Amino acid sequence: MQSRLFKSENLHILSAVSIQKSLESQLVACPSDSYVLVSQPGASTEGYTNANPVPHMRAKLSGSDEKIRSRVIVDAVHGDIDLHSMSKLLQEKCGAVPMKIDAS
Repeated sequence: MQSRLFKSENLHILSAVSIQKSLESQLVACPSDSYVLVSQPGASTEGYTNANPVPHMRAKLSGSDEKIRSRVIVDAVHGDIDLHSMSKLLQEKCGAVPMKIDAS
């Protein structure tokens, strides 16, 4: 199920500001028990259509995992999303406990 957070059906390119505002407006309601915020500069949706480079992430984004009830996939983002402020919002509003993983 693709998210309907955005008025436009064209999710090929969106500004980071519009994505962040839309996500934050939904996240303040604490709609989930768990949240995953991923930053992968330089990544593209093309990398997730091929099973070899990132098989686990691709499987999670494919929609086949029933535990994942919503997701947002945007082909290209203009600008940077402030994951720190989104994490802080989830901590303050939802009691989320952050876990930072550096996979570099």
